[in-house]
Amino acid sequence: RMLEGGEDPLYVARRVVRFASEDIGLADPHALAVALAARDAVHFIGLPEGELALAEETLVQGIAQVGESTPLLLALGRHYLSRADYTTAQAQFKRVLELHNDEAAAYAALGDLYLRRSDTTNAIVQYQLALALEPDNPSYHLNLGDAYAAATRPDEAQAAYNEALTLLPTLENVYISLANFYEAQEKWAEAEATYQRGLVMAPTSGRIYIQYANLLMAQERPAEAVALLDTAVQRLPTASSFIARATLFTQTGQTDAAIQDLQRALTQSPGSIDALVALGDLYRQQDNVTEAEKVYQSVVNLMPGVPIGYLRLGALAGAQGDLEAAQRYADIARAIEPQIARPDDVAQ
Repeated sequence: RMLEGGEDPLYVARRVVRFASEDIGLADPHALAVALAARDAVHFIGLPEGELALAEETLVQGIAQVGESTPLLLALGRHYLSRADYTTAQAQFKRVLELHNDEAAAYAALGDLYLRRSDTTNAIVQYQLALALEPDNPSYHLNLGDAYAAATRPDEAQAAYNEALTLLPTLENVYISLANFYEAQEKWAEAEATYQRGLVMAPTSGRIYIQYANLLMAQERPAEAVALLDTAVQRLPTASSFIARATLFTQTGQTDAAIQDLQRALTQSPGSIDALVALGDLYRQQDNVTEAEKVYQSVVNLMPGVPIGYLRLGALAGAQGDLEAAQRYADIARAIEPQIARPDDVAQ
């Protein structure tokens, strides 16, 4: 809440360190180490990535102060799951079930974990256990449908999706999952009808607009896709809507319109890395080196601990023949994330 209210993230990190030291102390010596690591992460990589470190420490402190409550354990497990730390996440979820073996959310969380690991058999079992406890939970039916779809069990997937919509017709994720399910089977008419139904039931869903537009583009219907996103932007003038329309404008060669939309996205969300990178790329395509460099530098300033800004600056320098600068940026990026930032990336 403090971050959403505009509070300085380093101030929040310092408060977290103080709580770990003064309020928790020897009750959990590990909390201070995690707090200091969170502070360093926020200082190095900034937001939004730094939020993950702050979230972890906040949850660790919460458990240290109030004990192993189910909501805190589940939240901490989902935090680890979001970081693909499956072993630690699984331990948190199983601890919940040791304390309360009738906690449906823990079974569903394990289902999510198994599905992320492409273990559809165990995912289905866990979702079924969750539904045995809460048969009227539409999200669990949706998750079960996703697991059946991943397991190539189409009849059961469709039945689960339909049950979710019966329970909650406005649940946008069901329409997106069901449409993707039809697309995977090349049932284009059914997919389109699903998106249209979704927009009737959830008319303020920006994600349905964007996914529907992607379907139209895949069918080589760019004019309809742009018209759809025009409607989305009028109804929902969010950064994601402007970025989605800018992507379509870029694909159809309308560079100036794309730049305008990305600038609007940045007005809505000044720290949007997706918008900044896309805008820099468009300036680069126009050979506007000065503006491209300025935008890429903004990415570095906002997120100095991630490689994408350095890679883009390196590519820009390499295209201008400044191989020394290109190599310097590549070295910085590689130091941050060796498996992504390889020398070849600089020339891309």
